[in-house]
Amino acid sequence: MVTELAGGPPGTTTIVAFTDYECPFCRSTHLELTKAILGGPPVRIVRHHVPLPSHPHADLAARAAICAETLGARMDRMDDVLFSAGSAGLNAGACEDAAAEAGVADRDAFKACLHAATTDERLRRDLAVYAEAGSGGVPLTYVGKRRFEGAQDAPTLREAIQEASRK
Repeated sequence: MVTELAGGPPGTTTIVAFTDYECPFCRSTHLELTKAILGGPPVRIVRHHVPLPSHPHADLAARAAICAETLGARMDRMDDVLFSAGSAGLNAGACEDAAAEAGVADRDAFKACLHAATTDERLRRDLAVYAEAGSGGVPLTYVGKRRFEGAQDAPTLREAIQEASRK
């Protein structure tokens, strides 16, 4: 079981997303999840980074997201920018710009974080949680206790959020 599902403020549905910023199915699910949460009950999104070896820019994008989170960025904005960048837009300069757009003011701290041991450790932890969850591919999404494998649409996710919020 994914331990984050037990946490979170009362009255808030926890969504745990295992994702790769270069994965087109993850991008689609992100866009659909964004639609699904609008106007609904409160949610908390926990993202675990699973950069697939077949995606050459996924590791850098995951590191950029981890560093942006560490440095206090708006993660909803960071996710939007990274997912919309596409494979060609996930280079070092674009990731740095994405972090700045999401609220990271100290570019030097961001660059240092990309190669920090703490960032390596966070990636290892995310991959370990993914393995414990049964892996199998990304996107892998939990809404409350419901597990969704592969790309999902907004109505499916919205219904799961509504169901989880009633429990």
